[in-house]
Amino acid sequence: QLFFNQILTDSGGGVSLYLYKGSLALPTGDTFFRDSFKRYAIYGSYPVVKSVLLLGGYQRGTDNTFASGQYGGSTSSKGYFLEANYIPSSELALIARYDNFDPSNRVDNNKASAITIGANKPFDNGLQFITQYQHRTTQQVAKADKKDNTFQVRFIWIF
Repeated sequence: QLFFNQILTDSGGGVSLYLYKGSLALPTGDTFFRDSFKRYAIYGSYPVVKSVLLLGGYQRGTDNTFASGQYGGSTSSKGYFLEANYIPSSELALIARYDNFDPSNRVDNNKASAITIGANKPFDNGLQFITQYQHRTTQQVAKADKKDNTFQVRFIWIF
């Protein structure tokens, strides 16, 4: 695993590069299923004005499988996200985010995408109130697209 991070500004701007190469072997009966994989990613953030931070990232991966004495086909995945954070004061932060991910180039109609909006309200005693709504669409090969709507409310206390 290799990670490189460069700070661009004191107020939240930066760029990060990521490379991960690995291998995994899992037993399948009398033999093993082996997956050799690579992941590449680039992430960035940049403050456009004092209270707005833009973020984005792109990831790509490849997997090569080996099972029962034969190599399988190579599979690629890719995804990206775009996010905007609006922080009008130290007492409130708002976010809007779009995610898109294609887990396999060997399968049509299997992408997932999501739109997320949220808010973080910290209090002076270490308590934070975090809420978010997400609309996610997952393509399904032989069925209509699956749509999920989730609403979460979390409380955390940092002491």
